[in-house]
Amino acid sequence: MPLPKRDWDAKKVTYPNTDSAIRWMQGRYRWLSRQFPGYQVPHGEHAPYKTIEHYLQVERTHPVDRPRAAQYQHARELRAAFKTGRLRQRDDWAAVRDKVMWEALCYKFSLNSPDQQLRLNLLSTYPRITLIVDSNPGCENYWGSCVCPLPTCRNTGQNVYGRM
Repeated sequence: MPLPKRDWDAKKVTYPNTDSAIRWMQGRYRWLSRQFPGYQVPHGEHAPYKTIEHYLQVERTHPVDRPRAAQYQHARELRAAFKTGRLRQRDDWAAVRDKVMWEALCYKFSLNSPDQQLRLNLLSTYPRITLIVDSNPGCENYWGSCVCPLPTCRNTGQNVYGRM
């Protein structure tokens, strides 16, 4: 599936608080999260994956370390998926990460997904919700927008995941 025009390629953007925005992927919007449990990405070398985050962590790992990274995908806690971050990162990750994420999101919300409720949930946000921000407290400013107290981080992330 070809990628659409990449309108999420901003550097740093400040996201205002507004009634038409989802700022936290928790509570009733937990299903939007990369860590939403019970969802399986069916493709990839070591499929199926428990969450989009599990899938991303394995896909970003250098091919030499992939078998080792895959063992974390069967761990009960998501924390184990982050252990793959300690392994070598693939050389082309910066070039392919948006494509990898887009493919995972397309599947998560597609007609082929085993959980059609996720797709219906997403469709129900339109046109009321115009902005989805993956707010996080962990200084992660590529996929989301950090809300930690550090002035260099606060609400200035690229929010690529939220804008996809």
